[in-house]
Amino acid sequence: MFDEKSRQALKYYVYMLLDPSDNKPFYVGKGIDNRVFNHLACALIDTDTSNTKYDKIREIVKNGQTVKHIIVRHGLSESEAFQIEASLIDTLTYCGLLLSNIVNGHNSIEKGLMTSEEIVRLYNAQPLSKMGSDCVLINKQNLQTW
Repeated sequence: MFDEKSRQALKYYVYMLLDPSDNKPFYVGKGIDNRVFNHLACALIDTDTSNTKYDKIREIVKNGQTVKHIIVRHGLSESEAFQIEASLIDTLTYCGLLLSNIVNGHNSIEKGLMTSEEIVRLYNAQPLSKMGSDCVLINKQNLQTW
């Protein structure tokens, strides 16, 4: 846990939770105060809740290891922290890491990681003048295959 002086200096920050067995991040978040440590406490106290992040934390603890808490950037405004968090999630996911984040990050669809070709298509797309009554819209950008 951070002491009072450290908490005040940190302001908003972006952090990663790492698996000590391979040193790879499994969660990226933004926080203030002792937020980075709350995940461990919640995973161990709330044993009825099962999700990828909590299950990973419990597995690490069961193996006698400690989750690594990495502060990526600190001294940030909340807005800056949101942007950095979203950028990290986009980048790490693009590089093939399976993060346990439920949400990709703020504005990931509109401003997130894209190829140069996607940027050109996005900003040169013609406005839709008419939409039929029988249609389905699919956001392919967030489509994941398992």
